[in-house]
Amino acid sequence: MRRRIPLIALALALVMIMSACAIPGVITNLQEGNDYNADMENTTNTAETNGRIWPWEDPSIILPEFTGTVAEPGSVTSLKIVVMGDQSAKDAWEFFPQIAKEAGIDIKISILCMNVKKSNQANISAHRWQSYNYTHYQNTGDGWKTLSTNTSRSSVLKSENWQYFVINQSIWDSGKADTINDPEAYLNELLRTVKNEIPGTKEKCLWMQTWAYEENSRNNLFNGYKDYNNDQTQMYEAICSAIQSCVVGDYYFKQKKEADKVATNALKDSVIPVGTAVQNMREAYWSDGLTRDAEYLSNTGKVLAALMLFKSLTAYDINDLELSDPVFDHARPHLGVIKESVNNAYLTPYAVTPSVYNTAD
Repeated sequence: MRRRIPLIALALALVMIMSACAIPGVITNLQEGNDYNADMENTTNTAETNGRIWPWEDPSIILPEFTGTVAEPGSVTSLKIVVMGDQSAKDAWEFFPQIAKEAGIDIKISILCMNVKKSNQANISAHRWQSYNYTHYQNTGDGWKTLSTNTSRSSVLKSENWQYFVINQSIWDSGKADTINDPEAYLNELLRTVKNEIPGTKEKCLWMQTWAYEENSRNNLFNGYKDYNNDQTQMYEAICSAIQSCVVGDYYFKQKKEADKVATNALKDSVIPVGTAVQNMREAYWSDGLTRDAEYLSNTGKVLAALMLFKSLTAYDINDLELSDPVFDHARPHLGVIKESVNNAYLTPYAVTPSVYNTAD
């Protein structure tokens, strides 16, 4: 036994050494959302450790110039937005205020995050909810504050002359058309309430597209139990299909007036394509590292989503943004692929666009 202990220790050490040596040319374990402190996050010894130049280090890979129409900086001076959704909405808007501040835009954003539970009645579809109230988060440029954990929707809707009402499917319902078009579905009830309580809102309603789960998600709706059979592409395409069949052309999401200078390209269908931006970046070198638990956004995913929201609402050329606030430090080495993913989603909201940062050999 005394002789075996050193041998076992040596074997374990060899295993650890072999595991630490990545195969040149192969990108592994980039999932920030899985708490892996990957080289792409700490930016130290990347070339030496992995035997390659990573895409964000390669001087020959340059962020493509944006080819679409852009608005002049300063053309948007303020934004007043109320957001209604679940935790995915809160994630997507988290870093939006810092981007707006850099662009010189005053903001007032209220997020109504649903306090709900699924009905346990067997005769009611899973997408119908017993809605109680909302947690109300607000940011006026000085950080997110929780104003109430028991807020009525009506009080917030009537509290301000909001420019936009941004609505999204819950992350667990993403891609399911019946949660949108069923007259008894929660989203329909929500839109009816907005229409009844806030006259003239048709031109103000926007739809934030959610994203597909990671390939390793254990959600029963994804892993073969019910809907998507662990196929991320299938889920993403279902999200796009549901939006195109149920949202685009709907009364609440009619094409914006030509006089509305803010609404260009991505907002032509009143849709903000966050899910497509996520899928674009996954097709580059990030793989599935844009969520923290296979469903909700990681910090880098939040930066990507916030920039997509900003681009859609302002039509600014985001290539010129430095994102100098310290909250973006973790994502700064990857701003090239983040900006490219947003720009491509803005121009092509319902399909994945190939990336110049794709690392396939």
